[in-house]
Amino acid sequence: MAEQRHAKTRASLRSAIVSWLETHELEESTRENYVRCAEPIGKVTTHVLERLYAELRRCGSRCGGRPFVEHPVEGPHECREVRHKRPPGHPPAAGYPPHDCAEKGCVVVECQPHVCSPLAPASVRKIHFVIRGVMRAAQRWGWISSNPAELARIPRVPPPDPDPPTPAEAAALVAAAWEEDEDWGTLVWLAMVTGVRRAELLALRWSDIDPENGIVADRRNHVRVTGRNIEKDTKTHRARRVSVDEATLEILAEHRQRYEERCRAVAVRPARTSYVFSYSPTTTGRATRAA
Repeated sequence: MAEQRHAKTRASLRSAIVSWLETHELEESTRENYVRCAEPIGKVTTHVLERLYAELRRCGSRCGGRPFVEHPVEGPHECREVRHKRPPGHPPAAGYPPHDCAEKGCVVVECQPHVCSPLAPASVRKIHFVIRGVMRAAQRWGWISSNPAELARIPRVPPPDPDPPTPAEAAALVAAAWEEDEDWGTLVWLAMVTGVRRAELLALRWSDIDPENGIVADRRNHVRVTGRNIEKDTKTHRARRVSVDEATLEILAEHRQRYEERCRAVAVRPARTSYVFSYSPTTTGRATRAA
């Protein structure tokens, strides 16, 4: 215990997290999540960790039951602002003529009192896994002699309780999507019949579809991280081949025809590397490939 109290370094957990992120191999989207998880963490002991997890389960902001006002912006500002709806063609310099705000639809923006929002057990566990990995690295580096996170108790995740739509509800969802847009309807249909995740459907390319053998290959994920499009492995880190029926193949063939018509309209040749679901016929899937 004495060695743990008198660690060989005065580095804070925050600096240890930074060092760990620099040396740990992570996918970019995972790294971004870890950075967000690490931001509210301070000094660490097993007792502090368990108290932290309990606080996060009560309130993600760790307010400790103290009332305060949440301000959406930093610095001096008006906590209550009326954003008047300017009449069409009314010049800004002329100001706002007398009017009834309720009738005109003026919007009131007001800083609100804090309302506690507890973190889910899964979110708390993610924070714990970040800390545990950091402390393991600190132990390897000789900064501490033991890892207090190894002994900390973490919340249990309740068993999954999926509530899928009934066949009638699924049919209604597909019909509504198709009525809105044929491409949207195709995506919803494919999600229903294959069970492929949304991000994996967005990464689907025409080269992943084998109409002769009735196969759709689920090989990658498409996510957006810090304003950039990123391609990475599937969530399970495994590619899979999904067999589809004749009706689905027919729907995909019609979708392909619409894609080729859009290409002809802009004098672009269809490409096997293009995304199956894209509003741009010229999109060739130039997303950054995650390491």
